[in-house]
Amino acid sequence: MDNINTNDKAKRSEKKPSYRLIYKGFLEAIAHTLQEGHTKYSEGEFDRNWQKGDQEFFREALDHALEHLMTYNETGDRYHNGEDHIAHAAANLMMLTWAEDFKKINWPHLEEEQYGDIESTDFDLPQTDHGLPFKPTFDHFDPTIAEELEREAIILKEIEEKEKQLNWFDKFLKKT
Repeated sequence: MDNINTNDKAKRSEKKPSYRLIYKGFLEAIAHTLQEGHTKYSEGEFDRNWQKGDQEFFREALDHALEHLMTYNETGDRYHNGEDHIAHAAANLMMLTWAEDFKKINWPHLEEEQYGDIESTDFDLPQTDHGLPFKPTFDHFDPTIAEELEREAIILKEIEEKEKQLNWFDKFLKKT
């Protein structure tokens, strides 16, 4: 007879996710949000209409998720205007996760390998004559477009300065 150590406990693989760690209320909120969408958009009992989305749909899912998070952040009210903004953000992120896992989306920034990372800000950008940061773009080689962009940047800077002056003036009038 083999010697069996009774102190040894059965072990499970550590590769399995610990679903029990997910807050049940969070899952219920997402399920409720998905049910709302299912009722509104789906055609059958088991239809997951969101899985039929095209690339634009899934890109918008990110925008919608961020919009819900910003609304929650700005208002501090999870249920602002009757929507559960945390659950809606989570549902959109779930859809985006599915799209990523099943390769249903191709982000434009993945094409940077072809052109290089033109939007990188990991370095100090050179300044223009007006002290504004110069961000290289594909059209920065066309002097006409570059001049137009620089003029627009100058106008925006002037508008910001005027807004600061008006804000100061408003504060001054309120004090007097």
